Amino acid sequence: MNTTLELSGAKLTVSTEDLFRAWMRERVALPASLTPELPQTILQMPMLDDGEVYLGAFVSADGQHQHHTILLPFDRDAAPWDEHMAWAKDQGFDLPNRLELLMMWSTMRQRFQKAAYWSNEAHHDDSSSAWCQTFNYGTQGYGHESAALRAVAVRRSPIQSFTHS
Repeated sequence: MNTTLELSGAKLTVSTEDLFRAWMRERVALPASLTPELPQTILQMPMLDDGEVYLGAFVSADGQHQHHTILLPFDRDAAPWDEHMAWAKDQGFDLPNRLELLMMWSTMRQRFQKAAYWSNEAHHDDSSSAWCQTFNYGTQGYGHESAALRAVAVRRSPIQSFTHS
């Protein structure tokens, strides 16, 4: 199947498959070394609601956990960890994990107050503490769960993909 493009009176007919590959390579930065003979896995991006920001696709080392993370437009005032966790759960959301918070600090720190934000991760050795991310200095640490820190919410969407060959 071919596609004909017309620009300023000039016509160009190209393979629709080649056009699609070029467009995808430009949009998702696929390496030029991919050839038409190799199948390509294309990620289907999740739909975003008003105010939501796409953070990224996350895949665990074993490939078992694959999801997109979307930052929701909520920035909650300081409160203890369990209050933020309960609020997020009641809304059907979650607090970000440590990696997601680090990505937020790395890519969109201007969206946050210069304060500490709770993660959804309890400390592995101290059952009364949870991990947090500071948005003033960029450090991660942990604090007692009773400490009043800020929080944001995320939603995670399973990665849907298809193979294009």
